[in-house]
Amino acid sequence: MAATDPRATTTTTTPPAVLPPPSPKSPPKYPDLCGRRRLQLEVQILNREIGFLQEELHSLEGLQPVSRCCKEVNEFVGTKTDPLLPINKKRRKSCHIWRWLGHHPPEVGLNAELEMR
Repeated sequence: MAATDPRATTTTTTPPAVLPPPSPKSPPKYPDLCGRRRLQLEVQILNREIGFLQEELHSLEGLQPVSRCCKEVNEFVGTKTDPLLPINKKRRKSCHIWRWLGHHPPEVGLNAELEMR
């Protein structure tokens, strides 16, 4: 009789394939709606600022250069004298208030005290 016993037959088995060790899976990526919305708002703000700056540049292109305006102001101010500044500067030793009051300024020091006695 033929051996139909599966144990009796010799079969060649291949060794099991070497699998890499299991690694933890990262969580599924959800869309970052908050970050995306925040970035969109920042881009809108920057675009608005760019628009304001472009408008300002357009308005400034029609103006004269600053150096020309400064020269005109300097020439105008240089030709007119300031009414609050005295024309002749004189050095005075005594204070005018004493002359107005009719007194001499008080002497300071020991000699002045001795002379007054």
